[in-house]
Amino acid sequence: MATPRKPRKPVAESKGKKTEDRPLTPREEYREALADLNRYSHNNETAEARQARDRFDRADRTRSWWRR
Repeated sequence: MATPRKPRKPVAESKGKKTEDRPLTPREEYREALADLNRYSHNNETAEARQARDRFDRADRTRSWWRR
């Protein structure tokens, strides 16, 4: 006789979806910051470009180096 399986827990969300009620993980924050930074050229020194660079630098510091 086979052992009955445990019922699976319902999945709260799929991996690709973002919900507004949970904070981003360090990896997701890094990727969002990188995408934001890539919208600007290297020679662009507007306030938005500097904010994007600062956000990317902060996200890079919080991301674990062994999980890159």
